Amino acid sequence: MKQACFLLLEFKRKRRLRDTAFDVLMRCLADVLLPEGNIVPPSLYLAERIVQSRPPDSCAYHACPEHHKVWPHLPRRDWALHKDDRCECGAARFVTQTAAGTPCLRPAMEFWYFGVAPAIRSLFADPEWAARRKEPKDTSPGSLYGGDMCQAIDSALNGRLLTVDSSGYGLGFDFCQIFNFKPHSSGVMFLR
Repeated sequence: MKQACFLLLEFKRKRRLRDTAFDVLMRCLADVLLPEGNIVPPSLYLAERIVQSRPPDSCAYHACPEHHKVWPHLPRRDWALHKDDRCECGAARFVTQTAAGTPCLRPAMEFWYFGVAPAIRSLFADPEWAARRKEPKDTSPGSLYGGDMCQAIDSALNGRLLTVDSSGYGLGFDFCQIFNFKPHSSGVMFLR
């Protein structure tokens, strides 16, 4: 949910939505468009609380459009200083676009990295999750620990995976191309 709120707040920032308009959007998502029982926060205030009011730009990174390089994080105020940055392949870090007759500097390719390590640290900091981690593992067919791969890993580790002192994590990826008129992919990474 944190990442979804972050992307919604980034949408608000990029589209320069007023707070009241964003509140209406969040209320529509939570109460009308999504099924009952969803956990989408119904207001700007709650969305900012979920992401701990961290500015969206703090997780934004720039990449070479040809996928050769990822540049270190760069605050927006420093973009003009790096407007001529180029990858070893010659691709530019920034492009100039015109908005309402005014030239604007934009990253040629931008992505947001939220990090797996902080997600795992936040799990271990949650007392309820830490307590449940010590419960016996569900090894029934179809469960994470009951699958063939997990059983093979447990066997290779001489039975040390399926103890109360160990945990195994499944890391998954799912990507889609959401626009049929522009080559742009969106992806989700999940941990279970």
